[in-house]
Amino acid sequence: MKRSGWRRLLAGVLTGCMVLCISPQITFAAGDTKRVEASLNDGVPVCHRIDLSDDYTITKPKRRAKKGSVDVFPEITDLSYWNAFSSRYYYQDLSADEKSFYNDYCASLNEFLITDLDAYEIESYNENDQPVTLYASRMVDIPDSVSDDRVDEITTMIEYENPQYFFHFSYAGHSSDGKRMDYVYPVIIEEFRSGSTRAEAAYQVMDAAAEYLDAAKSGKSVLEKETIIRDKMIEELQYKYDENGDTDWGNIYQTSASTFLFGSTVCAGYSKAFSMLMNALDIPTVCVTSLSHAWNEIRIDGTWYNVDVTWDDKDKNTGLDATSASQSADHYFNISDATMRSQDGYSYYMHTPEPLYTIRPACPKNYTVPKPTVLKLKKVAAGQMKITGRTNGEISGYQITYKVGTKKKTLTLAGKSSLSYKVKSLSKGKRVKVRVRCYLVVLGKRMYSSWTAYKKVKV
Repeated sequence: MKRSGWRRLLAGVLTGCMVLCISPQITFAAGDTKRVEASLNDGVPVCHRIDLSDDYTITKPKRRAKKGSVDVFPEITDLSYWNAFSSRYYYQDLSADEKSFYNDYCASLNEFLITDLDAYEIESYNENDQPVTLYASRMVDIPDSVSDDRVDEITTMIEYENPQYFFHFSYAGHSSDGKRMDYVYPVIIEEFRSGSTRAEAAYQVMDAAAEYLDAAKSGKSVLEKETIIRDKMIEELQYKYDENGDTDWGNIYQTSASTFLFGSTVCAGYSKAFSMLMNALDIPTVCVTSLSHAWNEIRIDGTWYNVDVTWDDKDKNTGLDATSASQSADHYFNISDATMRSQDGYSYYMHTPEPLYTIRPACPKNYTVPKPTVLKLKKVAAGQMKITGRTNGEISGYQITYKVGTKKKTLTLAGKSSLSYKVKSLSKGKRVKVRVRCYLVVLGKRMYSSWTAYKKVKV
């Protein structure tokens, strides 16, 4: 490999342009090649694309796998079903050519998501001139205006915005002139190279996702649905280790497939599965990656919050100095950017987003139950008053405290709409002080907002 190409590839490693990789981590290129050792930490290997050698060969897939036809799997042919798992938040910031590449890349993967086609086989050679076989979907051209570095960034976005591609990771890139890539092949994990195997796995992913979504149906608010999904993931998933007790960097554990099929995964699988499920519930959720980690951001009542299911899984115990997070529930649940950084301690870099997230949602505050934005008091008759209020956001009801002199009474009123309540039998001519707060019921427990300031009315 030419030194200029080596520098470009190494820069891609250092900036974390691709957070999923092929194992072992090998680059393929004409001439001399070198192994790039990527840094690993907490479930996401920091790595790079694979450059195909000039003498690679492509074997086209069979039209259909041997076990029947696509008609045997009618459910998986519904692309709208799979698209419901996608977020496409970052897509809006792409240029026209970048969107074209993004769409073509997804179209290539869609062909293998909703059919039982076998993957293309790519024959190439590693740095020791030993034959290597990769599996991929069809070729995707790269517009001239899209640089190699930008391809790295866009494919990272695709990986994490479209976790429904449970069979996919990384890509193989080819350069005709040795200077820039002119097309790529989205890589299909070897375990899913067979169309019939992949179709059966798709069925199982659908079934597993349905269990989570069915459980969330009992949720009466966004927060309750989110909590159900998050708690179920923590209960059912284990952090994946190999036989030596180290994090398992296997390719399949970097995908949502490991979450739904094996119940054992790393942070990439946690975050992708959480994003899939929340978006399927029409709750906007994105994945975010740093150089060595992945987590989520979710929008509740118009505000974004950080969620890290991996670090809140009590069974995780990775050996990082995040044990307080691993041992304390809700430590990384619906929190602000500032709170997350303060909790990270020395490992603050774990939640420092990659530069590619130019429009990443800001998370300005920790989640709290919304309190009334409007509170009005009005005398309606002698010894009577009417309390009205309004709240922006989901709530289960209101709690009212009113005081006449030293006497105080508290009322709890269920209801998700605006507050309107009349209080009678008050002492005529007295001043009444009133304050209100909201509550939200989550899994049978009430969460309260802060109180409004006291207001007064003479009745």
